[in-house]
Amino acid sequence: MVAGGQGSTPLPARLQPTQQANFLFPIDQFELGAKELISLVRAARFRELATSRLRVGVYTTTGEEILRALDRETRDFFFQKASTTAA
Repeated sequence: MVAGGQGSTPLPARLQPTQQANFLFPIDQFELGAKELISLVRAARFRELATSRLRVGVYTTTGEEILRALDRETRDFFFQKASTTAA
């Protein structure tokens, strides 16, 4: 999946410790890229728990790895798609 929609930070982005960048995706491109994750959540016995355990990762060129929980809206998206989409 490649970021770069309107409002996205141009890549490559060089950030200082307090700066941030935005990477926006059209929803249809996001859904296509998230298809495998949606299938994994759909197969989980406890879908809500599975969505709460999803993480997003940022890997920097300096070797730093930053993992964070998804925001509520994104977790709800995965839960809804996993509950309504056929495998």
